Amino acid sequence: MKKTSFILATLSLLCVVLNACSKTNTNPLYFPAQSEIGTICVTNTSETFVKTDSAWISEFIEQANAAQYTSRQSIQDFPNSREYIQIDLILNNGNESTLYVYQEKRKWYLEQPYQGIYLVDDTFVGMLTAK
Repeated sequence: MKKTSFILATLSLLCVVLNACSKTNTNPLYFPAQSEIGTICVTNTSETFVKTDSAWISEFIEQANAAQYTSRQSIQDFPNSREYIQIDLILNNGNESTLYVYQEKRKWYLEQPYQGIYLVDDTFVGMLTAK
């Protein structure tokens, strides 16, 4: 009986530990509703592109929401990378939200200051660099 209780207790503890390790902290990106976004300004290096097309904005939000949370924390206003793409979401009410995209070790990241750092694919970066 003691042996069975010990095995059950061990299995229960193992399940708790594995369950805790398997859950990732998923901080979703915060985006206002698409109808609230009036303009998206994309600044990379020395050029700024202004996007107001609702189809482009919709695709941007869809691509950004597909980003994978990395569990890395964003603890400052700007990324540590020297080169980055700045994305300013300008809302119809005049408020703004800024995101950053940068490359690190051949991977592209989307950072929302103080919210999180997310892994994005080349398709997302391509839409930010195309005119």
